[in-house]
Amino acid sequence: MRPGPGPWSASDGALKGIARIPFTWSSGIRSARGRSSALFPTPNLNLHTGTWKRPGGPHRSGTLDFAGLFDLPFLRRHTMRSAMTRNTLYGFALALALFILLSPALSRAGVGRVICVPWQGDPGKFHTAVSGVEVRLKGVIETTDTGPVWYRWVFGDGTQSPVASLNGGLRYNVEALHIYSGAVGTPFTAQLQVDGVDSSMANAVSDPYLVKIEQDNLDARVNMAIDEGLWWLFNNNYTHSYLHTFDGSEFMVWRQWDYISDAFASPTASAIQAFAINNHKINGDPEEDPYVRAVRLGMNWLLQGYRYDGRWPMLQAVAISAQAQGNPDANGNGYGVEVRDYENRPVYQGGQIIDAIIASGVLPGDDTGRDFTGRGSNWTFGELMQDLCDTYAWGQVDSGTYRGGWRYSWNHESDNSAAQWAAIGLIPAQEPPWNCVVPGWVKTENAIWLGYSYNAGHFGYLNSGSQHDWYFNTTPSGMVQMAMDGQVGYDDPATPDDERDPKWAAAEAYMADNWNGFLHNKSYNWGEDLTYGWYAFAKAMRLAVPHPVVRVTKSDGTTFDWYLGSGDIKGMARRIIEIQQPSGAWDGSLTNAPLTTAWMIIVLRPALFAAAPVACFTAEPNPTFPDRD
Repeated sequence: MRPGPGPWSASDGALKGIARIPFTWSSGIRSARGRSSALFPTPNLNLHTGTWKRPGGPHRSGTLDFAGLFDLPFLRRHTMRSAMTRNTLYGFALALALFILLSPALSRAGVGRVICVPWQGDPGKFHTAVSGVEVRLKGVIETTDTGPVWYRWVFGDGTQSPVASLNGGLRYNVEALHIYSGAVGTPFTAQLQVDGVDSSMANAVSDPYLVKIEQDNLDARVNMAIDEGLWWLFNNNYTHSYLHTFDGSEFMVWRQWDYISDAFASPTASAIQAFAINNHKINGDPEEDPYVRAVRLGMNWLLQGYRYDGRWPMLQAVAISAQAQGNPDANGNGYGVEVRDYENRPVYQGGQIIDAIIASGVLPGDDTGRDFTGRGSNWTFGELMQDLCDTYAWGQVDSGTYRGGWRYSWNHESDNSAAQWAAIGLIPAQEPPWNCVVPGWVKTENAIWLGYSYNAGHFGYLNSGSQHDWYFNTTPSGMVQMAMDGQVGYDDPATPDDERDPKWAAAEAYMADNWNGFLHNKSYNWGEDLTYGWYAFAKAMRLAVPHPVVRVTKSDGTTFDWYLGSGDIKGMARRIIEIQQPSGAWDGSLTNAPLTTAWMIIVLRPALFAAAPVACFTAEPNPTFPDRD
């Protein structure tokens, strides 16, 4: 951000204690903000009370507060070396404070912070654009009061938007549509400029938005679709007076309302995962990346949130005990944790909570901020994760026709649509650093259910012959459970034998043979594209044992890339991009736009739980980026 209007002069006590202004510094720092440090221990940025004036204006009395004014351009561009002496730093602090006092910064009282959305959480990375194709620039304006502010976008190509005004709020999400033209590789540095004084923009604070023209291929279109989808999610969270947190803290919620009474846990969890796998992590800097705030507040909702009067918390502890096949209580605390929510469909939602926690960037030893059982101390995320897994083990059907599966509630019937969510959560929970324990008998029992619900290359809903939408939703749901159970789904092309479990091979062939219908048919039960099945299929392929499946095999032995497509066969990524709405959202069968949008972003982004380490355009040629972990 850049300093705003002024200048100001100081008198009386305004400079008292100025050498102890706190800020953080390090080699290669991009910006410095109001935080204490060992060198500058004062816990705030307030100067001593005094009197100051703007030349030509009245004297004003009070306390000068410098919080938020240290994000200056020269601090972004230059390095403060650790070799600097203590006296040099004190001198630097004094010079910096004098600069601020004499600069225009203090009269921009209405502008708190301007933050453009960074690509993949990195302010140094470029958003993708294609020459001649409209893109959306995105930013957040935070203000110190509800008075008017004026803003415009300067696009970096010699053009700019008209000045617009805002008032009545403390945070505004702003955007602009623009068409860039140029050769592949051409960079543009746009700016979001905000003025708290008037519409002249002479006193504007700004933040850069980086754009680069890339070749018009699938890589570029995937990036642009994800960029649009994340912004839509960010702008379309849900608010209502009946939503609360136990500790009264701030939160952010997404909602699913059709086909159920109301659900807030799984849409919020999947939104968190969508942001986090695109490197907007919980431990990121919300002053550089506004999506970090969404991840933090969404996670706070999962941990602390409830609807109405506390009878419907997002998460609650449940007492668990030994089952017919063994003891589900891996950590021996006598409890599991379930998703209660208003709808009370814990089986459907728990796996998405597990995935969100894994993707978010928290670690097993981190504090959840909540004591789920009243033991007198907060739980760690590691304890929470194990107890989420324990509840699935405890709630698995023990006997009868539905033995080995899950459905709407614990220990009661099974269907493959519900049962997949156990697998989607339990598979990654067992991996480092979480290392959650899932008893072997859970997998053995689940295989019994899969055997019962399978027939001739497809998995049914309630049994082998019960189906909706041509088995396209439930067959991949069965396949991801096979992965949980350790049944092989990957055929090593370097060996002459097919290592796949026969059920997997037949199910894969069924989906591959009917691929065009899978991508293009509308649900005959619920309408819309079969996005529920697409999500299940992507999870099954990426979680397959012992390696992810990139190319699927038809019954005639031919193969194609399910994500990228091959030759005349369209890949899933292209189809997802085709059905994205101009707003950036997706609609689909069985889920409303918030949950569908999160799922489609997750499918488009190949990294299941962590952001890919490189951007897609760092290698040329790079035809396989979308499936790079």
